[in-house]
Amino acid sequence: MEINNPNLNNSVIDNIKNKIGFKKETSSNLDNKNNTENLALNNMKQEEKDWTVFVNINIENEASLKNVLTNLKLLELTGSDKNLNIVVQAYAPSWKKVKRFYIDKKGEWTTSNIIKIILKSLIPFYTPKLENKPIQELENVNPNDPNFIADSLKWVTSNFPSKKFVVMDMNDSKNLSTFRASNLSKALEASKLLKKPDILIMGGSNIVSLENITQLKDKANYLIGTTGFADALNVPFAMFINEMKNLIDGGPNDPETIAKSYFLIHNLAGASTNSAIVNLTDDKIDEVVKTYDNLALKLLNLSEEELINKILPKIYKTEDLANTPFRKPYLEFRDASSFLNNLINSTDINEDIKQAAKQALEKTNNILLSFNNLATDIDPKAQGPSIFMPINLGNFKADKFPIPKDFQKDLGYSNTEFAKQTHWDEFLNKISQKSLVEKFLTKLGFSQKFIDNLYAIKNNANEKYNTYIKPFASLISWYNAVSKISSNKIPSFLFLPPVVSLALGIIGSLDQIYDSVKIGEYILTNDIKDKPKYLSPVGFSLAQGTTKLIANLAYVLPFLGPAGATAGLLTFLLPWIQDFYNVYQNYKEVKDKFVYNDLSLKDLFLLSLSQKLAPNNN
Repeated sequence: MEINNPNLNNSVIDNIKNKIGFKKETSSNLDNKNNTENLALNNMKQEEKDWTVFVNINIENEASLKNVLTNLKLLELTGSDKNLNIVVQAYAPSWKKVKRFYIDKKGEWTTSNIIKIILKSLIPFYTPKLENKPIQELENVNPNDPNFIADSLKWVTSNFPSKKFVVMDMNDSKNLSTFRASNLSKALEASKLLKKPDILIMGGSNIVSLENITQLKDKANYLIGTTGFADALNVPFAMFINEMKNLIDGGPNDPETIAKSYFLIHNLAGASTNSAIVNLTDDKIDEVVKTYDNLALKLLNLSEEELINKILPKIYKTEDLANTPFRKPYLEFRDASSFLNNLINSTDINEDIKQAAKQALEKTNNILLSFNNLATDIDPKAQGPSIFMPINLGNFKADKFPIPKDFQKDLGYSNTEFAKQTHWDEFLNKISQKSLVEKFLTKLGFSQKFIDNLYAIKNNANEKYNTYIKPFASLISWYNAVSKISSNKIPSFLFLPPVVSLALGIIGSLDQIYDSVKIGEYILTNDIKDKPKYLSPVGFSLAQGTTKLIANLAYVLPFLGPAGATAGLLTFLLPWIQDFYNVYQNYKEVKDKFVYNDLSLKDLFLLSLSQKLAPNNN
């Protein structure tokens, strides 16, 4: 790797040395070799602090950069002190380099300062500027390379020694989190740290999966992350580190307390609906792996017909990662406990499999120290962690385009530790269902490799469409529909010709109808309590999609002309109608308890307060 102008950072380094207590050794010459340990701080030894937080950020989508910089600006309000080191390593495509920061305090953590930073981040085309300058900039490095991550961990622990150590790994990649866990596992093993991280926090979706737990076993003391869906880089790390600093300066700051503090902030900040803490040093993890291997072996003993007729329906009813009906190619994880409960409570499964599922469920529950599920209304059986459970092992997107030569239909899942230690991947291969198109292409003589690559290309195209075209098409379909109220002329949206605007408007309308139907089907066919509550917004979305389609088609289909203006008006009014309906429904739900009640307002408040404070609301 190449260091970019290291001598330019000497003044920054001298500044940091004075503030954080570096002591000079015999030599002060900076060695500019290609090893991260021989960087600008190689001849300085820092006094040991209580904690070091290492935030490792790898940005693949440039759109995420603003969110990261905003969090780092907030982090500057916290800053390092005599008890805490805050070290950040970040990569962004536009930088074309890895930047390393020592976060010094640049302001006060006050409500007004926080609001100013957040409001500024909402200004279009505004890019937050950090006051802390990079202490090192590294070019020609691959931030995903386990060897580079290992070198980075050694660099942090040797230059910023502490009694306790937190690693926060954040990445906006949409690939399976097992890739990142594998890289981290290799890095933690290769780094040969004198002390493993006390806490490993990974941002993103599906972190606390059985695969990741197995992969990272004994590589850190605690793993914290989501068991479900989370937006990329949606981790409130500035808020957490500020609270961590408060605990270090004036309260208990043992690893378990710090872990629980992050867990609480993570969930209250809405980073995800499901998250968990796992003790990675627990030998019970090995017991969990054995029970899933036993279950997989028993499922493999079933015939293909039994798997399709009895087991596949249980998988379909299992909560998927995003709690939606959409099986995105990189979100094919489902709640493990939900699946096990489906097996246990079934009437068409033999007792042998039920007993294996009960053992797996018992062992799974034993490894979760803390679990929060804010999605119990959707699936009361969902308890995490998740497990890889796709319907079709070949229907995935590739991580790059063009499709790389080493692309595997199972995304390399068979190489994970969990797959190596169990027969789960063999079970997935046996139950994997081919689509009608796939069967047709197979009959025509196309190879499985060609078909897998074809699906990968299709799913890459779908992702690009969903990211860049679909939101735009939805907006144009609404614009066209509303324009129909007063004009029969096809409108031109911004720079687009009328024909293109109309085509995108029709596509946007059809998309909304399709999505609404799929979500409605999911709610109706799954065991979800209070279905009308979830069907109501779906119904309004379906109605609006239909009115948008009618209004858009009315521009070119004369027989729809009289209905076009009405459909456009309904498209405009439906959000207000929905709001009115929601208010009325909410009023009906509480009217009997609140209005037709002899209790005074004061008594009602005290009653509500006592119920909330009661240790058991049941």
